[in-house]
Amino acid sequence: KGSFFLSQNSHLRLSFPGQARIMPRKDKKQASPSPSPIPVPAVPATSSPAPHPQIRKQQKAKPKTATPISKPTLSSTVSPQQSLVTSLFLAFLLFCLIQVTAATYTVPPYTILGGFLCSLLFVLLLIAVGNIQQFFSSETVKTQWIPVCICVVLSCTVALTIHRVCVSTCFLFSVAHCFWMTRVADKIYGQA
Repeated sequence: KGSFFLSQNSHLRLSFPGQARIMPRKDKKQASPSPSPIPVPAVPATSSPAPHPQIRKQQKAKPKTATPISKPTLSSTVSPQQSLVTSLFLAFLLFCLIQVTAATYTVPPYTILGGFLCSLLFVLLLIAVGNIQQFFSSETVKTQWIPVCICVVLSCTVALTIHRVCVSTCFLFSVAHCFWMTRVADKIYGQA
């Protein structure tokens, strides 16, 4: 078993199982011959190795029946502290992204996208405010209208730094997000 050489005007083509062939290149330009060819070891023709005994046992085992997915409970959710840190971090990243790409959202088709991104900022701020309220009380707390209005004003202020149209689309998307979040909270917590 030796090795063979590969010149610049040919390439190595491998075919399975373990056979190597040298095929000429089909380029229009022929490269000048290489002064020193590149040695390539020959690939021995062997069969595939036998699977590990543990793998053979798993292959022979009967497939398990799928367990139904249970409804998430309050104990399986993320803690308010983790959710607060995550939502504030994502809100900061989104704010930075909006400010860095603000020039893009001044063109009329993209002003709607700018308002949508600012409404996502509203959602993240509202999640952070709800987690702060949850952190300071021992029971499940319903976020009132004043914190919601403060979050809308903050997100519309960020939208105002981009374009006037972004403010109106941000407000409309924020109302839609608020309605959606109310419905989700009603399904999960049993209260709106």
